[in-house]
Amino acid sequence: MQNLKVRIANNSDIKTITKYYHKLYKGNENQEFYKSKIILMRFRSGQFILVADVDRSILGYIWVIWYEHIKHKGIGYIEELYVHEKYRKMHIGVRLINEAKKLLRARDINTIYFAVGRHMTESQNFYETIGARKSDEIWFEMDI
Repeated sequence: MQNLKVRIANNSDIKTITKYYHKLYKGNENQEFYKSKIILMRFRSGQFILVADVDRSILGYIWVIWYEHIKHKGIGYIEELYVHEKYRKMHIGVRLINEAKKLLRARDINTIYFAVGRHMTESQNFYETIGARKSDEIWFEMDI
């Protein structure tokens, strides 16, 4: 996808990110809690959201967090990764992960963790194809 850009999200992106977030967690009873969390925490220190867009149309996002109390251990987390169904298998998730890795490395973070539900086999397969290792039943990790 030639015109695809990965960039840090801004306030005008939040409406689309929230819509995708609802798709990701459809039916989850904690959805309102998480929606408020994404709105309150989106641009605080220790985290960032990247979006993949083509001509200002957002195709996916990644929400990355690092907690200060364990930053000295060099650990970051992929809180969310979502790519619109229509654009999956086009390497957009890989582009988002690669850009997140660059930004994390610049913050002296060298390992990222991904929490993946047991039922999310498509996500588990994706993480394995990009080199993440399954570290237990719901966690994957990757050295960056």
